[in-house]
Amino acid sequence: VHYQTKASLRSSRIYGLEALVRWRLSDGTLLPPSAFLPVAERAGLMYDLTLYVLETALRDIAWLRGRRLDLTVAVNVPPVAILDSMLSRDIARLLNQAGLPPNALEVEITEESLMGDRDRARSLISGLRELGVAVSIDDYGTGYSSLRYLRDLEVDSLKLDRSFVTG
Repeated sequence: VHYQTKASLRSSRIYGLEALVRWRLSDGTLLPPSAFLPVAERAGLMYDLTLYVLETALRDIAWLRGRRLDLTVAVNVPPVAILDSMLSRDIARLLNQAGLPPNALEVEITEESLMGDRDRARSLISGLRELGVAVSIDDYGTGYSSLRYLRDLEVDSLKLDRSFVTG
């Protein structure tokens, strides 16, 4: 798990991290997600990988908070994990295990995940919001959902796809 900082444009203050998964080969080379996530998905390991990233990110944030760095962490959750009925429960367990409040975590869900099974996505978002976990829609604009659909979702933030801002 690698981290990218999240900073406020107003204050320039770093307020959080985004967890990014990479695979380090024995020669030190880092593989991007596009090189290994399809293999993990075909092998049925995406949910386990998601739990590993969540557990690692929450443990690391707890360590940083123990050193008086009040940061949050965002973790991308793939479509297959959203369909798993245990996800909200597993997230609550991992937060408890790390000794963190729910607002230490932001779960990022891609637009693709939302469109795949709208009822399940809505249920997951509702469950996470009840826990106190922030929810963000990531890569918005890559699919075919309308802005009207966003009104029905209780999300905290919307991350536009780079195609909206490139150029």
